[in-house]
Amino acid sequence: MSQSSIANKPLGRGLSALLGSDSLIKTEEKNQSIQTLPIHELAAGRYQPRESFDQEPLDSLIASVREKGVIQPILVRPVYQGLANYEIVAGERRWRAAQEAGFTEIPAIVRDMTDLEALETGLIENIQRHDLNPLEESQGFKRLMDEFQYTQDDLARSLGKSRSYIANSVRLLSLHDEVKKALKEGRITAGHARALINSEFSQELLQKIIRNSLNVRQTEKLVQRTHARPSPRVSISPFSAQDHDEDSQQLIEKLRDKLQLKIDLDLKDNGSGVLNIHFNSFEELDNLLSKIMSQVS
Repeated sequence: MSQSSIANKPLGRGLSALLGSDSLIKTEEKNQSIQTLPIHELAAGRYQPRESFDQEPLDSLIASVREKGVIQPILVRPVYQGLANYEIVAGERRWRAAQEAGFTEIPAIVRDMTDLEALETGLIENIQRHDLNPLEESQGFKRLMDEFQYTQDDLARSLGKSRSYIANSVRLLSLHDEVKKALKEGRITAGHARALINSEFSQELLQKIIRNSLNVRQTEKLVQRTHARPSPRVSISPFSAQDHDEDSQQLIEKLRDKLQLKIDLDLKDNGSGVLNIHFNSFEELDNLLSKIMSQVS
């Protein structure tokens, strides 16, 4: 696919029948009228960017379909695989809702489409409806780049997004699986996730973000502080190491277990030294002071 052909062909061609104005729908209907198709002849799309459907919105749609029927037609393309004669390109939620509501037929627009057009259309429909979670959107972008040779500039131009938006979205796929799971489940936002992309402590930081209900700005500061701090170590002079290494190591481990915080011990030759206890939030400081005061009161 040439760069010029991509630049000149916007994503989501034909989505007017689902998302656009009445005049555009009429234009589409001149060439492709709305048909009523048996539900059992339809199959879920192979290029559907959504991986999951939230049950609560789906239940609401089922109730609406039972009351008013399927108002907007779905978009399908002809296929010949198994028992299915059509593959859904856009409107899988409406199809699922119609099945759950007991319908045996559904209104649809049938259009011959390539695999690329099917992926493009499914992706742009869901983006315009804000139906994709950040990872599903990222995976959609990645598929267009990997399978259809789109560049980030091509996507930005076609979707009306900035190149940095596309780049930041795709970078989410490099996150640790635990962070991606939290993002998918809505326990953190895409802003939180982006702050953790280059952090080697992402799993540890994730728990602090969730536990302390940090916003994105607080998360960014937490990541900066974490990467600015020295790596855990116990600095002991040769004399101290010979006489006190075992005792000091045990002390540090006991304190770490007790306080659940990062601790550094720096011992001097004369036996003096500095004990550093690190905390990452006011809540951790309050907990630390409470534990100390409970021992001296």
